Amino acid sequence: MLQAIQVFMLNLPGSYKMTRSDTNAVGLNLDNKAKNDNSKPMAKIQVRKTDYITNILVPFFYNLS
Repeated sequence: MLQAIQVFMLNLPGSYKMTRSDTNAVGLNLDNKAKNDNSKPMAKIQVRKTDYITNILVPFFYNLS
């Protein structure tokens, strides 16, 4: 499910500055390390680029309202 959300976010219209060709603006991180006996694996989507937030995400959410 998170991979589908990541693909959706990367395909939103607009442009942002890429500093390296091997770096995604929207990353998917998996954390399998157990912090204690009851811990479960965790996955999260992480947006790393300020240009992406300013030029893609903010206008997208602004247009929803």
